[in-house]
Amino acid sequence: TAYDILNTYSKNDIASIIKKYGEERNYKRIAKSIIQSSKKGKMRTTYDLKEAVIQATDYKTNMNKIFSRVFQAVRIEVNNEFKNIKTMISDIPKKVRIGGRIIFLTFHSLEDRLVKRATFNLHNEKIDTAYGRKTISLISKKIIKPSREEVISNKRSRSAKLRGLKIIAWKKDEIESQRIVRL
Repeated sequence: TAYDILNTYSKNDIASIIKKYGEERNYKRIAKSIIQSSKKGKMRTTYDLKEAVIQATDYKTNMNKIFSRVFQAVRIEVNNEFKNIKTMISDIPKKVRIGGRIIFLTFHSLEDRLVKRATFNLHNEKIDTAYGRKTISLISKKIIKPSREEVISNKRSRSAKLRGLKIIAWKKDEIESQRIVRL
């Protein structure tokens, strides 16, 4: 849980999480503040975490962005999000049948970077499975972002990025299946 992470992890572990998953510049100072609050028994609620972040940062502008980065980092660690994404993506070839499509909707750069690398690595991969011989192909090399109108009507969509894969049959299999149908 977040409580366990903030109260049992070392300062270096918390700093690493904030740096890696939150991409926050002041990760060392924030981790130090969290550890100090934890030692005093004051790290029980999200409000306590917010107070620790406030104590660690000098600038009071853009505090919401700093809070977002720190809370995002803790959430990613708690939910083991990146490991789950990697596992899910590696299972795609085995689980999706020929003609299937997989759509990824990401909301922050770390998540999108992970999906982008994974989808580009899967692109043109040829797989032989119980469902037949198939190839994975990108639906589009470019990401799809929300239109200006959508962002205006739904501000939360501003960071959304859509990527997709499709599963297609090998050419050889398509020819063989056409021969069977004609007979």
